[in-house]
Amino acid sequence: MRRILALLCLLTATGAAGFLIPNAEAGKHSSHSSHSYGHHERPGDRQLAQLAVDNDRFSSVEVRIDGRLVGTVGPSDREMFSVAHGGQDIVITSGAQVVYSRSTLFRRGETIEADIPAYEGKLAVTNSTGFSGRLYVDGVDRGAIEAGTQRTLILPPCSGARVEIRGPNYTLDSKTVSLISGKTTRFNASAPTLADVSIRNPLTVAVTVTVGQRGSITVMPGRKVTLSKVPVGDAVVTVRLESGRIIETARVDVRPYAGGRIVIEGPSAAAVAVHNIGRADARVWIDGSLVSRVDAYGDELLDLPVGDHRVIVRDASGDTLLNQSFTVTPFSANELVFGAATCTMPASDDRAFSASISW
Repeated sequence: MRRILALLCLLTATGAAGFLIPNAEAGKHSSHSSHSYGHHERPGDRQLAQLAVDNDRFSSVEVRIDGRLVGTVGPSDREMFSVAHGGQDIVITSGAQVVYSRSTLFRRGETIEADIPAYEGKLAVTNSTGFSGRLYVDGVDRGAIEAGTQRTLILPPCSGARVEIRGPNYTLDSKTVSLISGKTTRFNASAPTLADVSIRNPLTVAVTVTVGQRGSITVMPGRKVTLSKVPVGDAVVTVRLESGRIIETARVDVRPYAGGRIVIEGPSAAAVAVHNIGRADARVWIDGSLVSRVDAYGDELLDLPVGDHRVIVRDASGDTLLNQSFTVTPFSANELVFGAATCTMPASDDRAFSASISW
């Protein structure tokens, strides 16, 4: 009888234990079902699946599970994410670039590695500028690149790489590109078709300068201006006075990057008409030198250097008829009248209307 009672007690205890174990397991499953994804691994997450993400190529990546952002992984970092068991869509992005996308079946307690592609992108740069330079990517010198050649670089993927070819004093061409894993990004660097031309007018009169088909610009005396967006190549330059009279034409070469420089150079000498309206012969001294003898009521035409001078006129007895400063100006009337104590500057002959352009 005692044996029967002991056996019954043993069976009852075993049955009770067998009934409690499933309830305990169900309680564990229920307590973790709310942490379906988005949490780093914790000791309480043992019954969920795990997603491991290694980021060895990008500055930062974002991890999404079924469209929901669950976290980021920094450069050269590894993160673990808890995922509910079942089918899940995993998408990993770097900026606007998708670097990993896959539908995966997760099983409870299983760890799945998200293998971000390890290969890099290619950058092919062709130098069609006509000038040799150095290739820079995001400010880093990647070496020389000769005119008419191509360089190919293997670089980590990124969404905004600044590519430049730099000359000695200026950038030949530049562009912002995206480098994509496993693909080749091409950049054909070319020279600009427009350039700036500086124009300097050292003359004492205003001039209008026309450069090719670009149009005209007025340059005041002693001023310097810049004419922008001039087509590169040969151009005809025309210089006019305010009256419209052309005083010079020349052909210049407008170059990319360097542009062009026009200096209007006036004549070094100009004609001066001398009129003696007095009854006595006279002698004319310019800056202390005797330059002419003018008969009474006579006229003389002199070539004098452009600029300021001291003029002294004396009669045959040595009396001074005129002693004053006198300015010889190109493209203006240069006239010296004496015998009535006057000195004016009206008309000049055509010899005053000449200029040259230096380039």
